[in-house]
Amino acid sequence: ENSFTHVHNTHPAYTTLFTGVDPITHRIVRMNGNYYLEKAKFTMLTELITDAGYETIALDNLQMAGAHFGAEWIATGFDTYINYSKTPAEGIKGHKHRLENLNLHAIPILDKVKDKPFFMFLHCWDTHTPYLPEPPYDTMWIDESCEGGKLIPGNDEDGNPLVEKSPTGRVR
Repeated sequence: ENSFTHVHNTHPAYTTLFTGVDPITHRIVRMNGNYYLEKAKFTMLTELITDAGYETIALDNLQMAGAHFGAEWIATGFDTYINYSKTPAEGIKGHKHRLENLNLHAIPILDKVKDKPFFMFLHCWDTHTPYLPEPPYDTMWIDESCEGGKLIPGNDEDGNPLVEKSPTGRVR
């Protein structure tokens, strides 16, 4: 019902998710740093799940996110690790990291493993920019009193509703 994270960056948050320890303990405290998990000190969740007889699959792009900040330890314990950024899928629309595109990879895999115990980790970027909500959420805050602009949740320092007048629909 409630979910919390110890840190707002992806590498340390996912490292906490997979090790069960806080960032100060596993020492992955930010993205894009020269931080590497000392795997010998930690048992990854995926190793435990694999040992319990589950097939483990990841659709992710953190392992090789970049030459200087890849998080190769994220792949530890997975039977199958697919870097979907480098693996094209037919039918991709818009931003390749969106969940609907990730599902183009995931659904065929689910069809193969559906009759056995499995754990699948899906890493999508829908919470990151670009914020491109699908209908009806893309027009939910349109208000005729805004002269074609969109109401943005919140108020300015004077208590007035925030209004975005950009014709692109993007918040500045």
